[in-house]
Amino acid sequence: MALENGTYVNSLVPANPASTDGLAQADDHIRLIKSTLKNTFPNLTGPVTATQADLNNPPSSLTDLGISDGTASGQVLTTDGSGNFSFTALPAGSTDTNYYVTGGSVSGTTLTLNRQGLGSVSISGLPAAVTNNNQLANGAGYITSQYTQPTSFDAVGTYAFLVKNGSSVASGASVSGSSLQSGGVNAIESSTSSNTVYSANATQLARGDTTMSGTWRAMGSVTYNGSANYGRGTVFLRIA
Repeated sequence: MALENGTYVNSLVPANPASTDGLAQADDHIRLIKSTLKNTFPNLTGPVTATQADLNNPPSSLTDLGISDGTASGQVLTTDGSGNFSFTALPAGSTDTNYYVTGGSVSGTTLTLNRQGLGSVSISGLPAAVTNNNQLANGAGYITSQYTQPTSFDAVGTYAFLVKNGSSVASGASVSGSSLQSGGVNAIESSTSSNTVYSANATQLARGDTTMSGTWRAMGSVTYNGSANYGRGTVFLRIA
């Protein structure tokens, strides 16, 4: 009698047993059939109600799985964590708005900025505008132009060798230009053989004919000897 070996249903041979086989191995065939069925369907513990159509046509939509459709387009499927599903509409998103500065203005010490989509904002307490570019107090502002050294005679910021008559002047003192005159130093000429030399110990202080303007600061001392006919000169800086 022919008896195949197998584990699953696909191992069974439909031609076995042959019609000429005896009944002695009939029980072996029955046990083989039961064994392959149990091995092929190990988890069937109850009736299977799926029809042939159910088995031959797998689900292609949620309704095939017994889940009803939502009530509006755009809904999403959610779960409650207990195996229950439902369709839920997504919450509406907020519109993204770009906020940026579109302009501004300055009034006194206050800066006002105009913003797109928002109200304007003001920043106060800014430094006051500089009104005098030539004179700047510490911490009051900033330099707005490049300084140029004056070169004109008798101009503010220039130096000159000046003669002061009638009184002594200490170094660093401020002196009115009306009491100062342009001056210089003349060396006394003396002859030695064929050469002309100038003696360093014999000089004359020459007073010019120009009276100065403004206010000057003595960059050296001027000592008055009591004679109106003798002047004393030093370098001065015009400060005003």
